[in-house]
Amino acid sequence: MIYKVYYQGDAECTPRRERTQTLYAEAASIPDLKKKIVEKFNYSIEYVAELNEQDLDYEKEHNSDFEVLKDL
Repeated sequence: MIYKVYYQGDAECTPRRERTQTLYAEAASIPDLKKKIVEKFNYSIEYVAELNEQDLDYEKEHNSDFEVLKDL
């Protein structure tokens, strides 16, 4: 499954909406994905959304830097 992850770049800082970033990643489950992202990047995860085919098509069309992280 592919997920869109909303996160803050530094887990130590107070979250601010203006600093929210996104990434796309493939994982077996949301808990597994969260664990891997925190371990690898030390990001503060705000929200994780599961993407269906329509969502993926939209993201590919409207985000020039669209890339799915695999093998986290």
